[in-house]
Amino acid sequence: MKWGSTVLCGSVAITGVAVALIPTQTLAAFLTHPLLAERAGVAVREVTLEGAALLRIAGALMALAWVGLPLLIGRLASSGAPSASALSLGRRWSTAMWLAIALGVALRLARFTESLWYDEISALLDYAQYGAGATIGTYFVQSNHVLHTLLTAWMIELADGVSEPILRTPALLAGLGSIPALWWLGREVSRGDADAGSPLAPLPYLCAGAAALMPIMVLESVEARGYSLMILFAALSSAALLRGIRTGGCLAFLGYALFAALGVWTHLVFVALPLGHAIVLATRMRKANSLAGLLAICLAAITAFTLLSPLIPELVHHQSEFRALDGDEPTLFSREGLGVLLGLSGSWWWDAVFWLPLVLLGIAGVLLDRARRIPLALTLAGLPILIVLVTLGGSWMYARFAVFALPGAILAGACGISDIVRGRTKAPNSARMPYGLLMAGSVVAFAWIDKVLDLPPKQPIRDAVAYIDARADESAVVAAAGLHDNIAAYYGVIADRTIDNAGYGGRGIATLTREPEWLIVLYPHALDPALTRDLENRWTLEASFDGWVDWGKGDVRVYRRALGLPLNP
Repeated sequence: MKWGSTVLCGSVAITGVAVALIPTQTLAAFLTHPLLAERAGVAVREVTLEGAALLRIAGALMALAWVGLPLLIGRLASSGAPSASALSLGRRWSTAMWLAIALGVALRLARFTESLWYDEISALLDYAQYGAGATIGTYFVQSNHVLHTLLTAWMIELADGVSEPILRTPALLAGLGSIPALWWLGREVSRGDADAGSPLAPLPYLCAGAAALMPIMVLESVEARGYSLMILFAALSSAALLRGIRTGGCLAFLGYALFAALGVWTHLVFVALPLGHAIVLATRMRKANSLAGLLAICLAAITAFTLLSPLIPELVHHQSEFRALDGDEPTLFSREGLGVLLGLSGSWWWDAVFWLPLVLLGIAGVLLDRARRIPLALTLAGLPILIVLVTLGGSWMYARFAVFALPGAILAGACGISDIVRGRTKAPNSARMPYGLLMAGSVVAFAWIDKVLDLPPKQPIRDAVAYIDARADESAVVAAAGLHDNIAAYYGVIADRTIDNAGYGGRGIATLTREPEWLIVLYPHALDPALTRDLENRWTLEASFDGWVDWGKGDVRVYRRALGLPLNP
């Protein structure tokens, strides 16, 4: 192995040994969630002790894996073409690349400071505010995208405060990092295509441009959740694996193992992507470097298991929460299922018509261009696997869970554009197609930009609280009806105003010790029918703020009750 591989393996192995040597009680104390421990009446919960003990074992296993498996990978990969710098991004970026990044920055900053929505606040209140240990060692609700929440906790500590930009900075950096990551993925494919005699020189820049402007890429970059990290690690892991397969570079395979493990640590559904990689490589075992790639996937699995090991006892305990048991969870046979399909276009709305046909054209081009078969298979195979896992497991599903397939969709669409440029579609006047494509590309770019700028905030909770704060005196009683957590109370604290919890759908409003004069309603479609009738008859709708979460169900409404009227007559 070269020095880069040696340094990487040594660093991970030493980390694993260090973790294994820490006493279980010490680890458990670090991993303890103080609020949950206080509720249980103990210093450290039993489930946390189990997670700490498992982490020590997993740390030792990871150390052994990063010593032994890289040696095997190096031996097997040597049968392929040698690579002097397996993870190198190559020549200096052009002006077009920097322009894509600049456009990406400008478009993301336009939405960077809008109101936090339910899941962003939930992750902060349940995990990030309690620090790194509680974040990586606790999983009692699904809002914990562990790696992203960990980065958020560090940002809060570094900034010594909380605000929308502080919470969203990790996602923003990951989203901007996805632009050069997609460029690298396109570059690896274009190099392989050039080896096959059909160069795709513009491919990296098409991928980077799409990554900069696509609505999903932008929106997930300005959301304090782990989805932009999923996209980043999907692009990096696929590019590194393609690099390793093409060049036989050991460092590329080791980089893949690290990127894939970090992706799984970010969100559990990411596991579908390396599973797809494994299936694709297993079908081409006779090809050079395939076995080395499979060993890299094994190394990624061991690393991901180690990172998640503190959570596994609690994940087992809460496994029923991953199944659609209540009948009202989103499934593939709902608007979310349509969102999964539309998401391949980089948008969940009408502007999907621009990119989705190019994705299908790029996939169909596999019949004419063998060089793209493995890249498209590797980047897209995880999506059908996710669908199978969700279907067989009876789990609930959000369209955003499938964003790890977006790099593959961007790559397929860029290939579709390249096919048109090269006249493979046998379109008339093909000699003029590049000029037509430039105009068409401008239309698509403006449509994407318009969609991003035209959308309202995802869930404008801050706006509703600010509306009340500007009109109500300090003694006014305010309550909020939404889901199980009193998320609106976060902005109430900022406004120095107590917001009482009216419960899920407002079902607990009659039990409040103080009769509210103002009521903030999140998720109006989930309101209790009795409360809905009461709001229509005895309350006044003061304001309604549009929100796009859950396909237009993210509106936040503000009601006011005339003093003296009974709450529930």
